[in-house]
Amino acid sequence: MGTTQIHNIKKKEEILDEFKKNVKSSAKRPHHTTTDNNVNELVLQWSNDVTGRLTNIYRPLLNQKALAFAADLGLTEFKASNG
Repeated sequence: MGTTQIHNIKKKEEILDEFKKNVKSSAKRPHHTTTDNNVNELVLQWSNDVTGRLTNIYRPLLNQKALAFAADLGLTEFKASNG
């Protein structure tokens, strides 16, 4: 890695740190919670495990897993979204 790349990385970190210090809390995007947080947490754990093994995950597979976890939890009204 060259010195220019290292300098750019350091500068980026400084800019991000400065932004985090000065951003107004009202300017931050609101965190949306859902009633299906258990499914979200299971999907997140599963995807972290899969990507940790350097395997790609595509949206249809992610949605399929979410639906499977919801069925296991007895959530009959659950619909997997793209968001």
